[in-house]
Amino acid sequence: MKKIIIFIGLAISIAVFAAKPIKYPKKVSVKKLTQWIDTCQNLQIIDVRDKKSFELAHIKGALVASKSKRLFSIVDSLGTKKIYVLYCEEGDTSRQAGSMLLDKYNVKVYSLKGGFEQWMEKGMPVY
Repeated sequence: MKKIIIFIGLAISIAVFAAKPIKYPKKVSVKKLTQWIDTCQNLQIIDVRDKKSFELAHIKGALVASKSKRLFSIVDSLGTKKIYVLYCEEGDTSRQAGSMLLDKYNVKVYSLKGGFEQWMEKGMPVY
């Protein structure tokens, strides 16, 4: 019994130390994103909120990807050379979604700081 407990403890320790560190996307401000929208032809904005929220209001040119399968499908179809900016309501979900992209692809991905809420507070246009 003592050997089993030692083995389980050793296995857990190895698993913890061998786990890949989680990567998170950098944050981009509303101001910087508006500059990129005006100047960057290689930019794709992705709204990771639910489809109903997207239909009510979203950033111009954004694609909706409320499910990870759709998010991966967008990157698979547009490629890894794009700069992806993700946003959600406040910024937490888009960071998690960006982390998933960084784990699966070698892409440039950012999360909108403060999310769509910050976009609206700054008086930016919605569609």
